Amino acid sequence: MAKKYLDPPIVEIETTLHQLLEDKIQIPQPGAVRDYLSLHPDILGLVTSVCTTTLGRFGMGTQLVLEVYRDPEIVDHYLTLYVRQEQYQDNILDVLEDVRKLYELELARKSGWILVTTDFSPPK
Repeated sequence: MAKKYLDPPIVEIETTLHQLLEDKIQIPQPGAVRDYLSLHPDILGLVTSVCTTTLGRFGMGTQLVLEVYRDPEIVDHYLTLYVRQEQYQDNILDVLEDVRKLYELELARKSGWILVTTDFSPPK
């Protein structure tokens, strides 16, 4: 069962969201991401690290979009960082797996989750 935070760190959440936007990471539904981070504030630093690492691996020509994914079949939701490119690299799935391996052990000890993936959509 996930730990409930009675007093989520609002300032830290807002600072994180602001920094992600400054780093050109798109957040189409910031309220949903804010709510998720309020429930799982122990992943705040990890979210920033994952986004920064992903941006570094793919570069500024890549669009990163942070959303809350809601599984339609079971009651589950988690953060998803979508990687979108005009022209997808042949090895994109390998690079995504390499990025995931960098943080999966640390993430396993957290109350929330973030997945780095692609939907093969073009940047918007």
